[in-house]
Amino acid sequence: MRRAIFTSCIIIIFLCITGVAYCSSQRVRIEFLYHDKFCQYCPEMIEEYVAYVHNRDVLANIQRDYGEKVVVEYIFFFSEEGLKRVKQYGLSLRDWNVIIVNGKIILGGGKKCVNETMLREIIDSQLAGLDQEELGRYAGLGIIASAFVLGFFESFSPCVLIMLSFIVGYASSERSGFQMREGFLKVMIFGISFILSSVILSYIFNMFLSMATLKLYLTLVTCLLAIIFGLNLLGLLRLPERSKSLMRKAAKKYAISYAKIFLLGVIFYYLDPCVAPVFVSLTTAVFSETFNFALLLFCIGAFIPFIGAGLLVGSLSKISREAYKHRNLIRGISGAILIGYASYILFHLITALM
Repeated sequence: MRRAIFTSCIIIIFLCITGVAYCSSQRVRIEFLYHDKFCQYCPEMIEEYVAYVHNRDVLANIQRDYGEKVVVEYIFFFSEEGLKRVKQYGLSLRDWNVIIVNGKIILGGGKKCVNETMLREIIDSQLAGLDQEELGRYAGLGIIASAFVLGFFESFSPCVLIMLSFIVGYASSERSGFQMREGFLKVMIFGISFILSSVILSYIFNMFLSMATLKLYLTLVTCLLAIIFGLNLLGLLRLPERSKSLMRKAAKKYAISYAKIFLLGVIFYYLDPCVAPVFVSLTTAVFSETFNFALLLFCIGAFIPFIGAGLLVGSLSKISREAYKHRNLIRGISGAILIGYASYILFHLITALM
């Protein structure tokens, strides 16, 4: 099991770095709407033919020199697809052999020969900061997925589920008329206080990250702690943990009233043996530039397990036992995520420093 989890960790880290490399590798897309069916004996068509040959050779040279950084698409001007592009870019039926860079920059057409030096300068400038809207969409999806996943695994842990089952169990034993709705409310209150604690910690951490002198050191410390705790979750490093008996005593003491349950959620968050604070600190470090949006998604992801536990409050004890049986797998996934994101941040820090 540990080997499988460790392998999963390596795969996640590899995919993370590969994803960063993929998003960072920018390509210039060139469309060449060519027309090569000219009358070679018609003097009025000689210039159009010369322009076609010139533009074709220029693109061949660029493709050879730039390799995978440039993608050239050859489209016959009067084909169905070619006429669609003519309409799309507002061209006339005499603008054959036109070159379009990234769907925006139009060069040549008709008798015009493309200036190879100018085209190379355009490609270089596009490669320097290519297609920010497209990269922004990738970044937006990355924020949504990453912040949500980090939030989800902050609260989806055997420790949290066991604590919830203790709360519901002691609350039901104290009252003979205990109802499922009351159990749901107590789970929600615990979840709200738990997540509120993470929000407070996030703002405190983000405040320190805004200080340029501390940002680098805090980020490094967070990443190193995340890797250490990740190795602990994977079972490759042993750190002292609190026992179930401690959680049971805390639940028995605080499960009576809603106010005490709220306080228990705050206390448990900072004493959570499943390293919940590391997740929120890591999220703040990753998404410091989109902090409020990422924090909102993080909180949504973190609240999902509490909603599920509240809706299934009648079976919560059974669910927590099943989760405890598979605790190594759940902990392993959490550890892999921690190590993966910490490695991602360290990779960017090292790259920036170099």
